[in-house]
Amino acid sequence: MKTATITRWDMPQFYSELQVLVDPYNQRWRLNLFEWDGTPVNPMWLAMNPPQMLPTQTLNPTGNVTATGAVQTATAKIKRALNLAKNVRQSSKQGGLRSWLSVDILFWLGIVMTAMGGVLVITC
Repeated sequence: MKTATITRWDMPQFYSELQVLVDPYNQRWRLNLFEWDGTPVNPMWLAMNPPQMLPTQTLNPTGNVTATGAVQTATAKIKRALNLAKNVRQSSKQGGLRSWLSVDILFWLGIVMTAMGGVLVITC
């Protein structure tokens, strides 16, 4: 088992000691840190070698860049919004179960059923 223990007093005030070792159970690299009073902290495991930090791209880009890297124009945005609105209108016109079974009706049905269950528990 490879173990390296480093005790340095010039480390930041939170940790007094660190250990880098290969865990004997699962054969993965482990970093053990100890607080200033010697209390062990949860170990950190090396999952990939070399380490890969995700995400690799900017999460909130500053421009209007799509997933393919092309810049969206205003007309493309309008066309996409109109197609979405048309699809919503068509699905609501179909009728049947989907037209009357909306989220609002399910919400109030749940409230009424819960109240009825509470009354039933109290009365029995």
